[in-house]
Amino acid sequence: MPCVRDWWTDERNGIGSEHRPQGRGPVHMSAEALSVIVGDDGLASVSVAGWPKLRLDGLSSAVAIAQGTLRREQVRVRRDGAGHVEVVESFEAGLTLRRSLSIGARRVVVLASELANASSATVDVADVRLLRASGDALPGAQGGSPRVYEQGSYWCRVRHWGAPAASPAGSGEQDATQAASVSGSQYVWLVYDSDAAMALLVGFETGERWTGDIHTVWRGGRLTEWSVGLGCGLTRLQAGESWKLETLTIAAGKDPWTLLCEYGDRVRMRHRPRILDRPPVSWCSWYPFRLGVSEERVLANARIAAERLEPLGLVYMLLDLGWQAGYLPSSFSENDQFPSGLRDLSDRLARLGLKLGAWCAPFTISEHDPLVSEHPEWLLGAGGSETKVPQSTGTWF
Repeated sequence: MPCVRDWWTDERNGIGSEHRPQGRGPVHMSAEALSVIVGDDGLASVSVAGWPKLRLDGLSSAVAIAQGTLRREQVRVRRDGAGHVEVVESFEAGLTLRRSLSIGARRVVVLASELANASSATVDVADVRLLRASGDALPGAQGGSPRVYEQGSYWCRVRHWGAPAASPAGSGEQDATQAASVSGSQYVWLVYDSDAAMALLVGFETGERWTGDIHTVWRGGRLTEWSVGLGCGLTRLQAGESWKLETLTIAAGKDPWTLLCEYGDRVRMRHRPRILDRPPVSWCSWYPFRLGVSEERVLANARIAAERLEPLGLVYMLLDLGWQAGYLPSSFSENDQFPSGLRDLSDRLARLGLKLGAWCAPFTISEHDPLVSEHPEWLLGAGGSETKVPQSTGTWF
């Protein structure tokens, strides 16, 4: 069994009184070009060999609840001789965040985390930042070379390092180099410098409960805020309950495409998705008809699809929002635009060799939903308020 050594810092009095064995120092972890250092105070730094301009220092954590960001009261750092370090932090409201860093597969450092409520009261958790830094702890202007890869649910992009270019002189607009440029990415974030020929990837390998995000703020070409975490949406953490948070990995290497491919392979190996021999092809009612979709219109398009598109692989006729009673995304009842019902429509499509799909969103609740009056205790008020009336949905319909 490895020998475990630990130290802890008490910050409740704002003094930072340290209690640790003499001679103990930072924990160094390396995964090929990647270097991660965890100090006595639980703060981490990330650097990449051959890329001296890129260094993330003073990486801490943060926990926010409905009432605001909690103050950290105590930190304990534990390590063993097998490339593993654990940072355990106690916060106000009785919450404890446990972050465990270890060497994973080639080029990867793995961060696994758990949030526990040791108090006797329920806590509404708004956000957990697993790593965050700001100001001088972050790298400055990198020149014109680095590019940043970001992505969302329906998009991805590659952008220049830094803020947008300045507004033309005399335009009367605020100088963009002095304005903050906020950006972010879901699940994975990558930066690559062709001059250094090195890349850094930060990516969540799981999304079982929350969508991991990488949040950045730029000002004057400089990265001024950087954080990795989870928006928890005021989810209630019961007294004595603990959550296993999403698993994060950090990797570095010479080829950004290789890093992305290896990240994708790790996600695939972890979740074992079933890959279809032939991807599904569908027609969607939202784009031609919006809320005007009807039984007649679907059948008219299905007849054309069966003749012209089925040979190209089209299988599904998908009903997007517009078929539900009251146009409510959470409803499972048809409206008057589908007088025969979805069962009959499905049978008629089957005779054409097609299948019916139906979009629904049971957790998208508007103020017009019967659930608001039937079960107000199921709802969270907008912005964490006690008023159990959700914001109205439908502005984009």
